[in-house]
Amino acid sequence: MVRIAITGGIACGKSLVGSFFTARGIPVGDTDDWAHALIRKGQPVYRAVVKAFGRRILEPSGEIDRLVLGRQVFRDPAARARLNRLIHPAVRRVCARWLARQKAARSPAAVVIVPLLYEAKMDRGWDAVICVASPHRLQGQRLRARGLDPREAEARIAAQMS
Repeated sequence: MVRIAITGGIACGKSLVGSFFTARGIPVGDTDDWAHALIRKGQPVYRAVVKAFGRRILEPSGEIDRLVLGRQVFRDPAARARLNRLIHPAVRRVCARWLARQKAARSPAAVVIVPLLYEAKMDRGWDAVICVASPHRLQGQRLRARGLDPREAEARIAAQMS
């Protein structure tokens, strides 16, 4: 099975590139989706994140408010590193299991969108890596369209490798 990673900065178009593979019947996994699932209420990583960052990151429903958590970790590199230490190992395990299922299903190829490919130490074992890039200005526009203010957008762009 050919293993392909798609990486690149925030709001560069990684999901769009992934959709090209999906349209051709190739399974595509997304580490951001897996990370979001891992911090849902009741999941083991949820408890660790709430313990590390406090109940102030919770919505009234008890779910983690990702916008509140994001504001905190993108302002503070130490907090972001702490969050990554909690999430990245679990995401790597989910990814390995997902790739094993694709191989067992005899898929000729599998694609995983990994925004933090190098930062999360997920850069080994791929047959190909596609890096998606976009002009900085366009990244900012896309993030503002997602509801981030200009400072938050810049903080998120700056937090990733160029």
